[in-house]
Amino acid sequence: MIKQVTVTDLQRRAAEVIGSLTEGPLVVSQRGRPAVIVTTEAYEQMEQALAELEAKQVREIVEAGLASHRAGRTSSQATLRGASARPAGRSEPHWMPRVIWTEEAEEQLSAVPSDETVEELLALAAGLTRFPQRGRHVPELENHPAYEIVREVVLPRQARVFYLFVPDSTR
Repeated sequence: MIKQVTVTDLQRRAAEVIGSLTEGPLVVSQRGRPAVIVTTEAYEQMEQALAELEAKQVREIVEAGLASHRAGRTSSQATLRGASARPAGRSEPHWMPRVIWTEEAEEQLSAVPSDETVEELLALAAGLTRFPQRGRHVPELENHPAYEIVREVVLPRQARVFYLFVPDSTR
């Protein structure tokens, strides 16, 4: 069971209470509002475990997208934006990179509750046709050479868009 103390107890018996952290986390409450205190080592272990979980989730997302791409389960950016995305008669030059969306990405996009956020994401992705190098390498994939061509662009505090950056490629 997790030990609990009040702020008053912590103030009166600080050395004893802090010494008890070796036995596990401690809940400190002030006027009914709890806070948890853990050792630095425990905190660093939690941070490491969370980082590993996030990296695993990113790898799974990227792998699912790659599998969809290999299987041809994709849609063009124009298809997602609808007919109003580009004036009639205009098309991308043949040398310009294409933006395609996998089935998984389309499902995630359709689950976004805000139309404004969807439009921001589509605009962010559309910008990649002109500036494909603008994204960064995915931090969670840094030490995995197989994912060297995977990049991301970020809509702050809302979403991450993963994409393949293949320089000098028509695909």
